[in-house]
Amino acid sequence: MPEYTVINESQLPIAQEYAHLGSGWSAIQALKVLMLAARYEYAFVREDGEMVLTVTPNDGSLSLPSLRSKLSDDVAARAEIIQRFIGRESLGMKIVPDHEWRRLLDDIHADEERDAHFDERAAMRVVLKDSGWGKADAQR
Repeated sequence: MPEYTVINESQLPIAQEYAHLGSGWSAIQALKVLMLAARYEYAFVREDGEMVLTVTPNDGSLSLPSLRSKLSDDVAARAEIIQRFIGRESLGMKIVPDHEWRRLLDDIHADEERDAHFDERAAMRVVLKDSGWGKADAQR
């Protein structure tokens, strides 16, 4: 069974420790974490034969549009609705498969290393320029 990670998109790539809200969850667990972190309540209910996911903010502001499934089996209908959250930003959060989170972290760390190496080279050029190194060679 796939495992999922919930991330707070507003914290990436600046603060991965705050962006990562946890990994290793089932899809329904990841949805619960996303809703809790975003301060929303949700419920699955049957209306007119359709499974409906209602999403309501805890602060009483406007609710999000309901998501629906026409599948008659409750478990399959919930799974279909939850899959719509996977890989999409919702409420400032995102549910991604664990392997995508690890790849995203690898990309962020590679960018940080590249940037640090670039900064190091730029600093070295400033130091060498200020020290006068290379001027004697240029005068020859």
